[in-house]
Amino acid sequence: MKEAIPPLGLRMEFREKLFAWKKKQRNELINIIVEEVISSNVTLRAHDFPVLINEIVGIFPNEKAVEEYYFIPRNGRKNPSGKLYAKYKNRRSKKHKLTIADTENNDSDKLSSTEHFRSNSALVSEVDKSTLLAFKTYLSRDSSNWNEVRDKWKLTYGIRQQDLNEMESIDFLKSWPKLSDSRAPELVNDYQN
Repeated sequence: MKEAIPPLGLRMEFREKLFAWKKKQRNELINIIVEEVISSNVTLRAHDFPVLINEIVGIFPNEKAVEEYYFIPRNGRKNPSGKLYAKYKNRRSKKHKLTIADTENNDSDKLSSTEHFRSNSALVSEVDKSTLLAFKTYLSRDSSNWNEVRDKWKLTYGIRQQDLNEMESIDFLKSWPKLSDSRAPELVNDYQN
């Protein structure tokens, strides 16, 4: 169709690019919401999502037309769906797995540094890229819970290494502002133990 009617094809390409941009923005919004909910230890149930979607629509009225992108309530035997719902469920599941693994590590004898690194690497591989980017965003904000900062710091090791290789020193320090915190030596010491 794009080839048959060139002006229509241009409009279709523009619409596709516009939709992709909006999709990207929606996914960023979903990441921000899910990270905030998870870091605040808030548990959402299926009946909470319509209220959350109404808040999104209240702030971004144009999203009314695509509410189902975020959440699709289901009746009967089917589970709810939608990008926000799925992201929240997956992220909550990963957090639960990390909590269980952390508890098991604390209960067992101390691991050698190599075993500790392998254990953390296995856990990090379970955490997807968008979650790690959300952690990086969290670490760039002020945080009163230093234990949570330390946990997220450990999980973002791979991203920091990548940034260190790709960025100038000043840009790296700006990208990881916790390094200028007075407690930053604790973050470095976590890898030496």
